Amino acid sequence: MFKNPIVPCLFIAFLFFVLKNGLFAQAPPIRIESGLISGTTNVEGNIRIFKGIPFAAPPVGELRWKAPQPAASWDDVRVCEKFPASAIQPPPAPFFVWSEEFLAPPEPLSEDCLYLNVWTPAISADEKRPVIVWIHGGGFMSGAGSCPIYDGEGMARKGVVFVTINYRLGVFGFLAHPELSQESGQNASGNYAFLDQIAALRWVQKNIAAFGGDPNRVTIAGQSAGAFSVCALVASPQAKGLFQRAIAQSGGMFGSEWVKTLRSAELDGIRLAEKLNAGSIKDLRKLPADELLKAAAINSPVVDGYVLPKDVRSIFTEGKQNDVPLLAGWNRDEGFMFEQPVNAKAYREQARHRYGFMADEFLHAYPGHNDAEALQSQKNLMRDQVFAWQAHARTKIQAVTGKSKTWLYRFDHMPPGKPELAEHGVFHSAEIAYALRSLPMWNRPWEPVDRQISEQMSSYWVNFAATGNPNGDGLPEWLRYDPEKYNTLIFSDSTGMFTGVAKTQFEFLDRWQVASESDLSFYQKAEYTDSTGSLPYRILYPENYDRTKKYPLVLFLHGAGERGNDNEKQLVHGASLFLENENRKDYPCIVVAPQCPAESYWSSAKVDRSKYPVSLDFDYAETGMTDALRMTLDLTKSLLKNEAVDTNRVYITGLSMGGMGTFEAVWREPDLFAAAAPICGGGDVKAYGEKPPKIPFWIFHGAVDGVVKVEQSRDMHERLQASSVRVKYTEYPAVNHNSWDYAFAEENFLKWLFSQKKGGVSGP
Repeated sequence: MFKNPIVPCLFIAFLFFVLKNGLFAQAPPIRIESGLISGTTNVEGNIRIFKGIPFAAPPVGELRWKAPQPAASWDDVRVCEKFPASAIQPPPAPFFVWSEEFLAPPEPLSEDCLYLNVWTPAISADEKRPVIVWIHGGGFMSGAGSCPIYDGEGMARKGVVFVTINYRLGVFGFLAHPELSQESGQNASGNYAFLDQIAALRWVQKNIAAFGGDPNRVTIAGQSAGAFSVCALVASPQAKGLFQRAIAQSGGMFGSEWVKTLRSAELDGIRLAEKLNAGSIKDLRKLPADELLKAAAINSPVVDGYVLPKDVRSIFTEGKQNDVPLLAGWNRDEGFMFEQPVNAKAYREQARHRYGFMADEFLHAYPGHNDAEALQSQKNLMRDQVFAWQAHARTKIQAVTGKSKTWLYRFDHMPPGKPELAEHGVFHSAEIAYALRSLPMWNRPWEPVDRQISEQMSSYWVNFAATGNPNGDGLPEWLRYDPEKYNTLIFSDSTGMFTGVAKTQFEFLDRWQVASESDLSFYQKAEYTDSTGSLPYRILYPENYDRTKKYPLVLFLHGAGERGNDNEKQLVHGASLFLENENRKDYPCIVVAPQCPAESYWSSAKVDRSKYPVSLDFDYAETGMTDALRMTLDLTKSLLKNEAVDTNRVYITGLSMGGMGTFEAVWREPDLFAAAAPICGGGDVKAYGEKPPKIPFWIFHGAVDGVVKVEQSRDMHERLQASSVRVKYTEYPAVNHNSWDYAFAEENFLKWLFSQKKGGVSGP
């Protein structure tokens, strides 16, 4: 054929160049909502590939930290043959067990990142093939739809339209701030990454038919942070109807530790603005992206009341999730340590402290008789809490509150090669190339068993996308998950079903989850009575209350809206702070929350509500105490006599009317308290000038409080400073009359409070 011997060499070199650079045949243009696009094909020409299709406008400039906006249309044919820029992130570089195949391309990285990629085997637009939308992992800080391991050709060869997407990461995807919440129109901020994913799914609904996909058979799938995302989308009302099935590989969001409350997330945003000397969101939007990236490691999903109306577990428990078939699982050895592991003795001591009355049960599930066993248990606990139990909890609750079926798996096969990584076994992400049939994109010495497992796993995934059931011809039967049997498909050299998988561990974590939930009924109901009347109150005792010890006491004063005699409403705001599991363990104390009668007030202030913010007039010496405050102080003194209270560590905090009561109580009983934290209140500045207290204060207020003027706290702060009182003052920008939500979300609030002691040197 070739007369010149140089020609075959040139042909082979050209073929290698073509294969390496993806210069395959151009795919015919197709029309989507925004205009015509062209792409490429694979070598054989039977898979059409479109890369870098915009599904939303670039989220830059004024669109930074806004919900994604529609992509602009175009007139000419848009060439979609190269991967787009990945979301801005730290420079991708191999680390630990993750080689370059798992990482986003080193460049380009940009805020202009809202693009997706499509691989389709369809020849025409009327084929209605099942669709898988893949959501990448990376801890919400890194990753991209263009990572080699996510290459969609293998899955497209099995008949599905495969889509990978980008979404905003880190501070660009999860920054919350009161200003952002106000401007959103939803009083929410922080979940821009999920809003991007929802926008991509809406794009799929409108456009995937043009690629031969069926918009009524869309499966969302993801691994690690992608699995967290799948969990969030299944829970989110904003994603309703955008997909029909879900696959979550190693990840979930069942448990409060994986999300932040909106107020806590907004507080992080406030702190970032302060750190960067930015007076407003407008100023933050002007900063270079690289500066923001270096300044903040913000990457937590937010229970914002909009994308996530509640925490995911509550949404599932109430049966309000998007009820679709679920397939979920984890890898056998994907537990790794974020912190330095401890030895067996320290491990058991930590278990006793953290798990209390459940410590024996915990140590049975995660034993630590010696250092080696303790190390393995620490890894296993991390694996189960973050990945394995998440899969179990999601499928278990879905089995109870939903109608759609669920399936559970564990991946036990260790990839070949890399003996230096053998100690990490079946590590986090090891299953991706098997599930997505992308082994050729991962540089490992694959053996027939690897290809066999990949064919099995990818077939289950494709069957699930096509029918909502993973089973099919030639595959071991995969039984739906039965929470009573803990029946799980284990992928290994001999893939098959097993029962009782992780039963002991999951049973403990199930019970621990319930035990860790805040239950206001732990505050016991009581009533204080004297010759003038009675005062209802609730009291919370430390776990394992021991009267031979001495505990701090916190007097908690509610706001005006919670007055009454039901002995319930005073716990609405803030009381759950003292019920959080870590706080009960780290700060054992007695908390007393009296309820002010409807006709009374904590403070003697004269309040004019004819307009807002209200007008307040304080004169402690002239007006005297209200009955409610007098009885509350008498109640506190009686508790000091009758309960195991450390009289040198009595604290008082209150919000709004309770903040006013806090200032007045300290002035009237200056020797009773060790520290005070008044929130959005006010007090008698003149009286404090004449008789300044000797205890430290931490005062909080919202800068745009429309009920109690912020000047009330500013004036008290100024007076205390002038009197050489140890005082901290925190004012929250753009926050109205709910600054207690932010105060109680302060990371150091309880640490500061409980570090104070009469006569001590602690303070702000």
